[in-house]
Amino acid sequence: MFWSTTSYVNLASLYGLFSILIRVELSVSGSFLFSDGNQGAFYRAVTSHGVGMVFLFIMPGLISALGNYAIPHTYSGIDFATPRLNNLAFWSSVLAIQILIVAISFRDGVSAGWTLYYPLTGIDFSSSPAVSLAVLFLHVLGLSSELGAITFLVSLHLAKNSGINVLNFCLIS
Repeated sequence: MFWSTTSYVNLASLYGLFSILIRVELSVSGSFLFSDGNQGAFYRAVTSHGVGMVFLFIMPGLISALGNYAIPHTYSGIDFATPRLNNLAFWSSVLAIQILIVAISFRDGVSAGWTLYYPLTGIDFSSSPAVSLAVLFLHVLGLSSELGAITFLVSLHLAKNSGINVLNFCLIS
């Protein structure tokens, strides 16, 4: 089925379709795609899109994947100093993604904006358990990022004994 695909071409098409729908909604005065009685659906759509792009593409997709690929290749194949910590960082990001999928699949969904700012996640604005799961997602993904950063920093610090220092450190090589 097209909606549950793992093909990168289909996923790119879904993201493109999703972003076009949001732009069409914002281009028309009033509500165009989402009825006035279902304004929460628009907030859930914006939250899902924002969280997916920022916290699932930029953080793990660009920073962690690029660091795991570029650091060992840039410095003559040095190995990471803490490979188990790096593995834990990867699997905790997978756990975070699963928590977010469960949160988004709730009937009420996560409609607190892509920043998950505290006043919007409080009990006064959203009493759904999905918001609590989304906040848990952010904590687990933050832990994953910290573990990956520790791996990168410790590896680069220990690699300076082999002639690598901050002055000749270049990710674009």
